[in-house]
Amino acid sequence: MSGVTFLGTAGGRMVVTSQLRKSGGFWLSLAGKNILVDPGPGSLMRSVELGLKPAHLDCIVLSHKHIDHSNDVNIMIEAMSGGSFRPRGMLLAPSDALEGDDPVVLRYVRNYIRNNIKVLEPGFKCSLDGVTVEVVIRMTHADVEAYGLKFSFDGKTLGYVTDTKFFSGLPEAFKGCDYLIVNMVRMTHDARFEHLLPEDVIRVLKVAKPPPGHPQPLRPAGRQGKTRSRGPAHRKGVQSPHHRRRRRHAVQLRHWQSSYRAYHQQLQLIQANYSQTFYHGGIAPYPDN
Repeated sequence: MSGVTFLGTAGGRMVVTSQLRKSGGFWLSLAGKNILVDPGPGSLMRSVELGLKPAHLDCIVLSHKHIDHSNDVNIMIEAMSGGSFRPRGMLLAPSDALEGDDPVVLRYVRNYIRNNIKVLEPGFKCSLDGVTVEVVIRMTHADVEAYGLKFSFDGKTLGYVTDTKFFSGLPEAFKGCDYLIVNMVRMTHDARFEHLLPEDVIRVLKVAKPPPGHPQPLRPAGRQGKTRSRGPAHRKGVQSPHHRRRRRHAVQLRHWQSSYRAYHQQLQLIQANYSQTFYHGGIAPYPDN
């Protein structure tokens, strides 16, 4: 079965550095292949927390080299290769993430995948035994190479609109996608940052027209176990470690609720201008803390 697991939906430096939302990128399970896209800060930890096995990865993809999209790329390469003891896997990345004055992929870890690295560029396409990865357009984002991608599998297509400002040709590049993941991190325009705004996402969706989705409610992932009984410490009014953990989790929940409300406002604004339900568009306020 194919699917996507969001290891985090944070974008922009303030949300990432404050961890209002997690920032680990997303994990694609498509036609039997495991592909990690944009492993930002915490990608390894989130993968393990959610029961995913980095050693089972087949490919890692960087849409661009900014730290919120590439921070964990080196440790995830090492994990994909079994700590270098089982050299395997593939890396797809723009050339400026690999060479030049400021590469983000360390040279020594490249040996862990036998230098099986392919450079993303306009017109790029490669096959992973049933999954085709294709560059459909170069984005306009700061001073780095950034690429919009399509993943084709089992007769379906998933599009990924990474960080970019809106420009002519962007919506048309994603026509024909069955699913669309869109990065949108700002509500209002600021000339300092080249990111999509809600009205930009509306323009993309009205042209790309991904089919309406039927989402299932998601709940924060966590370990399932038996409820611990109250012991003597509770009867004496002493806070046990378990009680302190519950209080800490309550504080974390309040942070998540605040972030959820802000995302929900974004979603309502877009839905008011777009007639179809498009949770598959990657805008849904999934709780990922």
